[in-house]
Amino acid sequence: MTALVALPLTAALALGSLRITSETHDAQTYNSYAEDVHALPPVLLMADASAVVGGAMALGVPPTEQDLKAARDAVAKVEEIGAGGKLKRADNALHRLLDIVRGTVNSANAPTMPPPQTFFEGAKQMTDLVWQIVNLTLENLPDRDADEQAAILSDQIRAKFSLTEEVFAAGAVAMSPRISTSEYQLTGELKSAVATAQTTPLQIATEVERSLVLSLAGHRTIDPVKIKALLDGISHRQALAKEFGPGKSAPMVFMNNLRESLYQSVGSYNGIAGDAQKTLNIAVQNQYNRNRNAAQRDSILLAGGLVLELLLAALAARSLLVPLRRLRSSALSLADRDLPAEIERIREGANVDDVMPLPMPVHTTEEVGQLARAIDDVHEQALRLAGEQAQLRRQVSDMFETLARRSKSLVDHQLGVIEAMEYEEKDPKLLEGLFRLDHLAARMRRNSDNLLILAGTKARRTKAAPVEIGDVLRAAISEVEEYQRVKLGATPRGSLTEPAASDIAHLFAELLDNALRASPPETDVKFTFAQANDQGLLIEVADRGIGIPAADLAAINRRLEAGAEIGTETARHMGLFVVSRLAERHGLTVRMRPTFDIARDPGITVTVHVPRNLIVGGSVLASGKPVVTRPSALETTGSGQIKAITRTPGGNMMLTVDDGAERPDLPQRRPGGSILGDPPQRPERPVLPQRGELPQRSEL
Repeated sequence: MTALVALPLTAALALGSLRITSETHDAQTYNSYAEDVHALPPVLLMADASAVVGGAMALGVPPTEQDLKAARDAVAKVEEIGAGGKLKRADNALHRLLDIVRGTVNSANAPTMPPPQTFFEGAKQMTDLVWQIVNLTLENLPDRDADEQAAILSDQIRAKFSLTEEVFAAGAVAMSPRISTSEYQLTGELKSAVATAQTTPLQIATEVERSLVLSLAGHRTIDPVKIKALLDGISHRQALAKEFGPGKSAPMVFMNNLRESLYQSVGSYNGIAGDAQKTLNIAVQNQYNRNRNAAQRDSILLAGGLVLELLLAALAARSLLVPLRRLRSSALSLADRDLPAEIERIREGANVDDVMPLPMPVHTTEEVGQLARAIDDVHEQALRLAGEQAQLRRQVSDMFETLARRSKSLVDHQLGVIEAMEYEEKDPKLLEGLFRLDHLAARMRRNSDNLLILAGTKARRTKAAPVEIGDVLRAAISEVEEYQRVKLGATPRGSLTEPAASDIAHLFAELLDNALRASPPETDVKFTFAQANDQGLLIEVADRGIGIPAADLAAINRRLEAGAEIGTETARHMGLFVVSRLAERHGLTVRMRPTFDIARDPGITVTVHVPRNLIVGGSVLASGKPVVTRPSALETTGSGQIKAITRTPGGNMMLTVDDGAERPDLPQRRPGGSILGDPPQRPERPVLPQRGELPQRSEL
């Protein structure tokens, strides 16, 4: 978005800046021309003053103090102009002109007068330098009218120099040797030849001036009256030249008349130059003003355009960013909160159509709105897919529940048959085998319960009265194969509420089964108890098995903490899933840690925290200190006659015996209990299946 706004802004700013820079440069150029045009009149005035001084000395007449002062003032003015940095384009020509003018003015104070030809050459060089200064100063003028006026100035300088040539030609005639009286009596042909020879330079100079004036007249902006005055002055000077000679006007009369005519022509030339300078100054100033105004106008337009474009970009960005922010916020809320909550509701059994949320709060029809509709479609499809998966999961759970209940029903029937056989059997050895079959059937029943837990079905319990903590743990012991290796010892006082008691017995049966299978046959599995800070109960099951690597142990604890989720590893770690599901169901906390901090056979200790709200009936541990149990077998009684075999609602077999009968070595259950009775007191331990090698810990 930033690039889309920045690129056109940058392009517009660059182009506008180039245009403004160009117009500003043109304005500065015309301003420089205007300053130089203002500096040209003093240069032309200095040249005229120098010509007056030089012309007077060429005629052998000392210049007046007024003329000399005018020349010196003009030099000082031009020096000030040069020092001010003006006329830089003609700086070299200007310094050379100043040197010539200073030399001419200084010659007036010289002891001897230089020859007239020196002044004539100086005047010619001065005219060339003035012409160069004008052309160098006003060259490359981009304005047509200003260029026309510059050409007029240049041409009038050339034309006005012809007046200097006329002065020197007239001086040559006036200063020629006097013709004696006898020469006046020469033939008329000789007199005509002498007069022609003496007046030819002046005639040539006037004809040159006429041609230059006619060329000057070609400029359309020159006043025709001034052109006519110049032509009349040329004709008058030609007439004066014809009247001067032997027997005609005297030299002084001729020079006065010529001087008056020359001053009139100089005035006309100065008038033309003044008009040209004025027009040139106006043209250059107008062009400067136009470029300056154009630069200011374009600057204002550029600034206004940039502000307008920024406003439009801000509006466009707002129209785009506001929906984008809404879409982003809604999408994040959907991903972080809404969709998980909706999927959880669907998993809990809510109808998909009832869970369907409102669409994204973006109702535009452009790309952002189309993206919002696409997200809505994806959201709807995700919910429908979640609904289908929840339906499929419920179907699978129902299937598992059906299979588990059927299996459990068959096991219950099998247990009933075994109980009947136990009741009728009198042979101790056969009765011991029946007890082992009964125990295996109870384990099969627990596997069916595991399937029910996997299916998310809570076990149907009919018993509502609290169960003693010791009875719960003994019930868990009675469901494992090698129950003789489990050392319970003294149990805390108090009872557990149902159905938590049955589920906790199931949980500890899974933990004991795993501990027994992962530890050597000659070792014991022990219970320890402690009171938690929240007045709950900490129950630990410790073995001395092969242990679990630290990384795997951390992963197991993370699974236990995160809760049971059916996944690809559920079948491989059924016990872990069952323990986690049961702990989550009743708010239990299950953690695993090494039993001993040694490298060989460290074992694993599982700590189960039972919250206080599940415990009823008295103080759990009055002392508040852990109770460490001493290894001991389950409580035993003497042998007796079997009086009755019954099964508790929890599925455990209860055997009632008659103490008066002589039936040694039979395992007994206490009447009214829900756990397997104490093992028979025999000199030797019954033969159990032997493990060739210790199995790997099954991670529950």
